Order: sequence, then C-alpha cells, then structure tokens
Amino acid sequence: PVAAKGGTVVPAEKLSCVSSTWTLSATDPVEGWCHTGLGRDPKGNDTFVEYLLDVATAGEYDVSILARSSDGKATVSFEAQGKEGERQGFAKVNAWQTMGPSRMSLPKGTARVRVYVRNGSQRGYAIEPCVTLSKMRLVPVR
Repeated sequence: PVAAKGGTVVPAEKLSCVSSTWTLSATDPVEGWCHTGLGRDPKGNDTFVEYLLDVATAGEYDVSILARSSDGKATVSFEAQGKEGERQGFAKVNAWQTMGPSRMSLPKGTARVRVYVRNGSQRGYAIEPCVTLSKMRLVPVR
C-alpha cells in the first residue's frame, strides 16, 4: 500500500516480477534483501524490476530507489503506467546512493511501477550486469 501522506518505503522483496532470469536476490549487510545482477539480459535487453502498488490517493509522487552500481555507465529510470521518466546515471561507483526522485502520476488503486536498469559496459561478447537495487520510496507531492 502507498500512503496518501508522508512517505512509503517498499522493500525490495515486495516486487511483482523481474524481467530477466539472470538476476539474483541477495542480502546486503547494511540494506538487507535486494536484487542484484541487473543490467542487460543475455539478448541485450534492458532489465527491470516491477512493483504492483495499491495507491490510496491518485496524484503526483516522487519515486526514488536505493541502488549501487559497479559500473560508471549504468543508468536507472522509472516507469509508471507506461510513461517512462528520465534516465539517471550513478554519481559514485560501488556505493549505495538514492536514484531519483522522479515525479510520477499514479492513479488510485493498482499502479504498476517499473525500475529500468541500463548498462553499457561490455565484457567480451556479453554486457555484464552490474546494478543492485534495494528499497523504493514514494512520497506524495503536495
């Protein structure tokens, strides 16, 4: 559930699906359960983690996620109800940082939010996955 007031933190394990079978779940000693190995799948497609949220009040929300990347070329973007926001690059490598916020319009009731991960580093013939995602945060805009 996404509250109409204050902020809502969505733990990583509350996802509805992940777009690639190459991702893993892992436990970080500081951040807890998270998704790791995100980047591009074996066919070169961007990967995403999807959440189905129960929104109490329709409106604008600032969406952000705690993330870490082992590559300086990786980006993250958010998509809500089929509308994708701007790509955001990582300011630091191998350090947890908040990606976002990205302003999204969410309807009352069920809302689908995806976090897309893109990675440009190539290792041999494959693009190496390098991003880990943890908690997502949604804050209603007043």
